[in-house]
Amino acid sequence: MILEVQPEHREARGLLGEIEGRAAVVHKEPAEDPAEAVLPATTEGLSRRFRDALEGPGASAPVVRLRLWLERIRRNRGARHVQ
Repeated sequence: MILEVQPEHREARGLLGEIEGRAAVVHKEPAEDPAEAVLPATTEGLSRRFRDALEGPGASAPVVRLRLWLERIRRNRGARHVQ
């Protein structure tokens, strides 16, 4: 801008020479890891998850164990109320 208005401005011309003489910096974004392939849902997988969510017969062993564990905790807490 300064050189457009005052083409003979020594300090601006010197600074422009310094800037133009610098080595260009090349910037590259890091490569991203490829995304894992998405597999379509199967009826077997969905039915197992629905049974687990509904806690009906045929629920998976981890769900049954967690449900029993939670029931035991509730029973052991008794009628205590935390305030």
